[in-house]
Amino acid sequence: FKRIFQLKGDNKLMWYEQLDTDPAEKAKFLTWMMRDGMLHVKTWQNGIWKEQTALPDVGPLIARNQVALLDVANIPGDTLKVRLECTTDLWRIDEASLDYSPDQAVNVTELTADSAVTEQAQDVTSLISASDDKYYVTVPGQYADIAFKDMPRKPRDARSYILKARGFYYQWFDTHGTENDIMLERVLTEPGFGAKEYLPEWKKAKLGYEQIQKVN
Repeated sequence: FKRIFQLKGDNKLMWYEQLDTDPAEKAKFLTWMMRDGMLHVKTWQNGIWKEQTALPDVGPLIARNQVALLDVANIPGDTLKVRLECTTDLWRIDEASLDYSPDQAVNVTELTADSAVTEQAQDVTSLISASDDKYYVTVPGQYADIAFKDMPRKPRDARSYILKARGFYYQWFDTHGTENDIMLERVLTEPGFGAKEYLPEWKKAKLGYEQIQKVN
């Protein structure tokens, strides 16, 4: 992403605006993200690999579990072949497994935020309590501590917490580049071009991420 937006030079903020307002430009950008950034999950059906879903890139700093729901109703026989495809060296997969067990019943209780207070002691609870046109806006270094009132635990029940959140962010870049619309167009529209162009730099950056993980 850093290199992509550097190709807009000093006009990258104007490009952000275009991505917000121009459906065609937004579609081209999202198509590139899905094609070159996601992990594509395919199953072998009737002699071809059929894409079932694509999992978004969740970042390199910590390991995560991701779930892909597969429709196997029309796959004959008792053997399931699964293919995972991604841009070279973008994903590191430690394990892939299948779960055929039936879903278990769960009780879901949705909690609303009891308070949200920024690092400047500003109450922003009203800004994060509903899906509307009011936003809590931050730049790097700013944050809010959000507190919830928990529910009493029932005997013998296991409990998990899942954050349900909405919003968006603009990628924050301090570096500047030279505008090159021809290069940008090739990256967004030519499959594999951007990955090949930036792979050496990405491998170097990823090595730095892995060293951080070892230290932590």
